[in-house]
Amino acid sequence: RRAAALIWMMAGASEALVNDASSLRRSSSSLHAERAAVTGGIRSLGPSCGITSGYGTGGKLNLQGSGNCGWPRHGDGRKNGGRELRMKGGSDEGEELHSTQDMLRFAIPALGIFIAGPLLSVIDTVFISKTAVDEVRSLAALQPAAFICDMSVFLLGFLARATTGRVSRAIVRDSSGEETRAEMRRALSLALIVGLTLSCILFTFAPMLLSKMLGVDPRLIEPATEYVRYRAPGVPAAVLSYVVIAGLLCTKDSVTPLRSVLWSGAANVVGDAIFCHYMRGGLAGAALATSISQCLGACLQLMSAREKRILPDLTSILHLPRAVLSYFNPLFVYVGPLATISLTRAYGFTLMTKRVSSLSPQKIGAYQVLFQLFAFFAFFGEPLSQTAQTTLPRLLDAGDSKGAWKVMGNLGSLSLIASVLVGSVFATLATVGNGLFVTDLAIRQAMREASHVVTGCIVVLTFPASLDRATLAGRERGS
Repeated sequence: RRAAALIWMMAGASEALVNDASSLRRSSSSLHAERAAVTGGIRSLGPSCGITSGYGTGGKLNLQGSGNCGWPRHGDGRKNGGRELRMKGGSDEGEELHSTQDMLRFAIPALGIFIAGPLLSVIDTVFISKTAVDEVRSLAALQPAAFICDMSVFLLGFLARATTGRVSRAIVRDSSGEETRAEMRRALSLALIVGLTLSCILFTFAPMLLSKMLGVDPRLIEPATEYVRYRAPGVPAAVLSYVVIAGLLCTKDSVTPLRSVLWSGAANVVGDAIFCHYMRGGLAGAALATSISQCLGACLQLMSAREKRILPDLTSILHLPRAVLSYFNPLFVYVGPLATISLTRAYGFTLMTKRVSSLSPQKIGAYQVLFQLFAFFAFFGEPLSQTAQTTLPRLLDAGDSKGAWKVMGNLGSLSLIASVLVGSVFATLATVGNGLFVTDLAIRQAMREASHVVTGCIVVLTFPASLDRATLAGRERGS
């Protein structure tokens, strides 16, 4: 009886969904017809009034012209079919993120997206420290292994920023969505190629990278290599997720990608509990849980992009033109400045990791926990930076300098507040709350001794990191 009732409920729900879809299609058809009629009427006035038109994001009709035909200059709009047709002589595109409240409404969900990866690394560290037979040795092996996996993906951060720059402008220019999907196709193709190549390198050359590049203790090479090889299959999925999330954020929707990130994070926690706690898999179990969650996250992000209609046909991603270099050249424009920044940071982290490898196992374990906390809090400036790169290009393209300066002023205030708060929370966790992460007393003492230096680095880093994409948006305008 229960099965029959369940089937009956599912059938009723399916019928309701079909009816809703049919009504949506009819509404969409009538809306497209009305849009074509309105656009045709405006174009007929264009030669005499100097008016140009186009549809921006959210179905808004943007009108620009000399204003000598009686069009209102600002905000005179009317509701039509649930969509606002805005008629104006100047662009106010991007005003949704002008105020501090609106910036926070976008940035707070985006913060969850950016800190999800570092947070999962912290969770891996906690599970390993609590379940490993030899806590000190496991943390010492985890430090260089996690560093190689995370830093290799970090170096590809230019792809996400390049995607943001290209897609945010395509959304403004494009009314049909074809240009937006073309830019996403370009970025996804490059992400897939680079991700697969990097995965093969990590899997094949993990022992050499650990021993030659980082100088890891020979006694730690075997468990560290095992961790890297279990993490390698998830690297392409992680790179694809970066690109898709960047495209979704360009639509000024930070909640949809956050849901997918939370689901993949929950899968990682469950995987850690299964592979580390119940199966006693140690480093290999934690790495396997992370890879599975990265693949799940990539699938969920792709599904979200399809719902937003910014995802191209997935088969087209595998078909590249013969002139491959010229095809990817719009993305390579970003490589120069962004790669320089990323490589400089990676070089500094590599030198630190190599130096730490010669210390005692307790200090290596302390460095691992502090570094994961540092990586977690270092991303707190990224949502504000993403807000700048999402908003400023539209304002700069429209010549709205007043709006751009307002955005920069709000970003500066929020960045200053964020740097102080983040530094305070980090100092508290590294000193008073370090028992949440490790139990070894020697490791906890080493963490307290180094906490003041790392706290200063966090405070100094957060403020400029919140504004770095604003300079990138200005560079895009200049190019």
